[in-house]
Amino acid sequence: MKTSLVIVLSIAFSFHFYESNAASRMFLEATQDPQEDLSETWCNKTSDIDHCINSNQADPRSDLKESRIGLTIIITEVAKSNASETLTKIDKLISTEKDRAILSMLYSCDQKYQNAFGDLDSALHFLNETKLNVQNLDRKHYEAINQELAAAAGEVNYCQSFYRGPRPSPLADENGKFLEINDVALQLLNLIECDKFEPCRDS
Repeated sequence: MKTSLVIVLSIAFSFHFYESNAASRMFLEATQDPQEDLSETWCNKTSDIDHCINSNQADPRSDLKESRIGLTIIITEVAKSNASETLTKIDKLISTEKDRAILSMLYSCDQKYQNAFGDLDSALHFLNETKLNVQNLDRKHYEAINQELAAAAGEVNYCQSFYRGPRPSPLADENGKFLEINDVALQLLNLIECDKFEPCRDS
């Protein structure tokens, strides 16, 4: 009889212990903060909030949205994708365009967008180097990334200013979109380093 009572009590205690542990785990899971998505917080500090937020939300890599460098990587990759799409469009335009002035502009812009694509590749190389050490973005890496992003913008600005025709440039929309998203990448980088839009300078 005593043995049976001990067994029953043991089972009851075990069940109670299991329930308590399960309840504790559920409480911890409910109160534990999930990894924070910084997209909205940091995009709200840029000059193109919607473009920034939409670009980040469309990217499936949630791990990149947990750091400011990660967000900058996403935006820079969008700019690089825009450059690639524009190069494809330029090739198609060159194959059909008859106007010599426009053809000259297209050939120049083709080279400029190739340069911009390479600049963004370099920027992404440095960004990926720093993403695991986001709290310690050093000035050397900041300067390198800033220089590459600024160079890419300079290439596309040249393309934009080269055309002097009576009608709008056939690349006007592409140039504008590229410069907008590239500016967001630059702004995010500057916000990380010195909490302002403008390039960081030592005092």
